[in-house]
Amino acid sequence: MHSGEAIVDDDKAFRLYAGAGALLVALFRFVTIPRTFWEFDELLFAWGILDFDPRNHHPHPPGYPLVIGLGKAVNLVTGDPFNALVFLSFLSSVVGFVALAVCFRNITGEPRSAVLGSLLFALSPAMLVNGSLPMSDPPALLFLILAFMLASSFPEGATNRAALLFGVFCAASIGCRPQYAVSILPMFIFVIIRIGDWARARIALVSFTFTCLAWLSPLAGALGGVRELINYETRQAAYVAGHDASISRGARSAGDIVLRFVAHPWGPKWLALPVLFLAVIGAVRLARGKFVKAIPILIVMLVHMAFCFVSMDPADGVRYALPALIGVALMVSFSFSSLAEATQFEAAPAAFLALFVVGGFLYTREIILTRHRVSSPPLQAVAFARRNLPQRTILLYETALRPHAELLLGRFHPLPIDRGLQLYANRPDVPLYIFADGGSTASDVIRFSWPESDAYGKLTRDH
Repeated sequence: MHSGEAIVDDDKAFRLYAGAGALLVALFRFVTIPRTFWEFDELLFAWGILDFDPRNHHPHPPGYPLVIGLGKAVNLVTGDPFNALVFLSFLSSVVGFVALAVCFRNITGEPRSAVLGSLLFALSPAMLVNGSLPMSDPPALLFLILAFMLASSFPEGATNRAALLFGVFCAASIGCRPQYAVSILPMFIFVIIRIGDWARARIALVSFTFTCLAWLSPLAGALGGVRELINYETRQAAYVAGHDASISRGARSAGDIVLRFVAHPWGPKWLALPVLFLAVIGAVRLARGKFVKAIPILIVMLVHMAFCFVSMDPADGVRYALPALIGVALMVSFSFSSLAEATQFEAAPAAFLALFVVGGFLYTREIILTRHRVSSPPLQAVAFARRNLPQRTILLYETALRPHAELLLGRFHPLPIDRGLQLYANRPDVPLYIFADGGSTASDVIRFSWPESDAYGKLTRDH
C-alpha cells in the first residue's frame, strides 16, 4: 500500500472513530442533563444572564463575562437561563471531544488511541458529574481544547487564520473562566514563540489582546470603570489567598490535597490507579517520541495542577482540576500501544476504556441519574415553600443557599439568619423559616436530600 493510501485509510478510520465517539459523548451528556439547578454557583450564572451585575454577585467574582455573554445569546432562543447554560455545556462537551480527538491524533499519530484517550477524558467520573452542569467549566474547556488542537499543528500548520484563531480561543477560555489565565498564559507564550514566524505570532498576540478586551469591556462597564475592575479582581485574589489557599484547607495534609486534585477526578482507587499507572507508562513513551507537540498541554497540566495544590479550595478539587485531566488523558493515549503489546490483544485499549466508562458510570449513577430524574434538594425545598408557607413568612437563609432564596423565594423577604433573628425573633405574629444546608435532628424539620454515596463526597462539594 502506498503511503498516500495509508493516510487516506487513517483519515477514514479516524472520522469513523471520532463520529462514533461524539455520539457516545452526546448520549452520556443527554441522559445526565440535570433536571434543575443544583449548586449555588449555577443560580449566580443564571442570575447574571438575567441581570449582569457582578458587584452583587450576578455572577460571583471574577465575573465570567464571556459565559454570561454566550448565555445571553442562547437565552434569546431558549427563553430560560437554565436551559441556555445547559445547552452551552452539552454543545461544548460534544464539540470539545471532537477537537480533543483531532489534537491527540496530531500528537500521537494514532487515530484509535487519540479517540480512546479523548473519551477517557470526556467520560471520566469528573466529567460525568460536571460536564452537563449549567456552569462555566464546559465552555472554558471547549475553547482551551480548540487552542490545543491548533497548537498541535504548529509550526507547520501555522497559517495566518490558525494563528488568529489560536489567540481568540486562548482569550475566550480565559473569558469563560478567568482562573485559567494562570496556566493558559505560559502556554500561549510558548506557542507563539514556537510558531517561528514573527508576523503570525503577532497575529496571535493581537487577536488574543482584542478578544480579551472584548470580554473585559462589559465587565469593566458593569463594575463602573477600569479602576473598579482592578479593585474587584484584586479583592477576589485576596479572598482566594486568604480562604481557598489557607482557611479552607483546615487540617488537610498535603497528601489529602494531592489525592483530591489528582486521584479523585478519576473515581475510586480501583478506577483511578489503573489510569494513573497507564499515564506514567505513557509519559515515558511521550518523552521518547513527539514530546514537543505535547508541550502546550503539558504546560497547562503542570501549571494548573501546581496552582491547585497551592491556591485552590480542596472542597472544589475535582471540578477545579479539569484542565489538568486533559494532560493525563494524553499520556494514557500514548500508553495504549504498550497495553496492546503487553497483552498481545489488539482490542485491549478499547476494552480498558469500556470497563473504565462502565465503572465510572456505575460509581457516579447515584449523582447523575438522580439529578437527571428529580429536582435537586434545594429546588424541592423551594417548591415546598411556594406551596405551603404563608405569604407573610420571613425566610432566613444560610449563606450557601442565598442565591436560591433571593432569586426563587423573593416573595418571602429572604434575610441572613442572624439578621432575621435580630429583627423577628420576638415577633410571634411573624412565621420564621430557616432555609439551610445539612439538615437537623429537630422534630419539626422538613428535609430534602439525595442518596448518600462515596462519589458524592469525592466528586462534589458535598453540599
